[in-house]
Parts: sequence; structure tokens; C-alpha cells
Amino acid sequence: MTRRAIFVTFLAPVMLLTAGCHLKPAPVVPASAPSTTTTVVDNTVSGCEGVGGERVSKINSNFTSGQRISQVASVRAGGYLYVGGNILSGMGDDATGPDVWVYADQKMYSLTDKARATSTLPDGRALPRLNQEAVDTVKRCVAKATRLEG
Repeated sequence: MTRRAIFVTFLAPVMLLTAGCHLKPAPVVPASAPSTTTTVVDNTVSGCEGVGGERVSKINSNFTSGQRISQVASVRAGGYLYVGGNILSGMGDDATGPDVWVYADQKMYSLTDKARATSTLPDGRALPRLNQEAVDTVKRCVAKATRLEG
């Protein structure tokens, strides 16, 4: 429980109930539970998933030398979508990877070294809530897809 939650739950009602005691008795008001809103981010890493064409197109359209991604997979964690794939040269060979991008707050970012070096997408390494387990999982998903296709 956070300090704020402890204050709101326990200390604030006591302070409110005793605030006017030295002047005159306060009218009795039935106590109600304080209303609080808590945002919970599920950091559980999902299993391997496919990737929508819009996200693949976003990555492909930001490569600097006509590269494209193949064997694409994704996982979800912490409100982010981690997209992994092998980068192919403009000729369709020289696969590297797996490399990883992250879709966060309606924007695509590059995470791995090769993803950052070959595209104009912004560097996502400083995003809050990045999940290394999700990065590792999506890399395994891509490696599995590569073995299945190869």
C-alpha cells in the first residue's frame, strides 16, 4: 500500500473527524470508503503473437536502405507491444536479428542496436516500463519462426 493510500484510508478520516473537536462537536456523518483510482499495469509477458500489417509497414517504411523485416512476431507486456523480426537487405537476403521494436503510446520505437542503426524510428531504450523479459521472449519467438520457415 502506498503512503498516499495509507493516508487517504486511515489518517485523513481521523483528521477530518477530529478537526473541529476543540470548537464544537461536529455532526455525525456516516463514514464512507474513500474513492481512489489506481492504475495497474499488467507486466505479464504474453506468448508469441502475430503482428498487424500496419505495424510491419511502419517499421518497413522507416528503414534507411530499403530493408524489410521478416519472421515477425510480437509479445505484450506492461501496456507495450514488443515487435521482433529479422532485418533483410533490400535484396531479401542477409537476415540479421532477431531485432526488436516497441509500440508504446501510439508510436513505434527501435530498441536493439541493428534496429536503431538501420531505421529512422526513435530510440526507445529510455521508455519507462521497458520489460527485458518481453524483449527476450519476442527474440525467441522470431528465432522459432525462423527455424520453422528454414
